[in-house]
Amino acid sequence: MTDVVISKGKRFRDSLMGAKVKLTAGIAAGGMSLIGYASAGTFDINATVGPLVDGITGLVPSLTGLVMALIPLFIVMAVAKFFPDLFDSILSKLRM
Repeated sequence: MTDVVISKGKRFRDSLMGAKVKLTAGIAAGGMSLIGYASAGTFDINATVGPLVDGITGLVPSLTGLVMALIPLFIVMAVAKFFPDLFDSILSKLRM
């Protein structure tokens, strides 16, 4: 039979589990900082994001022109729907 070693009110195995979590978190944080440091020298954010932003800003005038062209169409459609509905409601009131 194996003896259970108790240290500071915990079983030794349980204290190792806590240390394992802390050790894993420390290694992960250290590794992530090294990855960030290593990629900072080789990865230029302006070279990758710049063309994407330029493309999006190039589309904005086209989209604005499209919206401005559709606004009169929506107004005409609203007016075209309003008058038949108005006359229909007047006629339905007269039938009562």
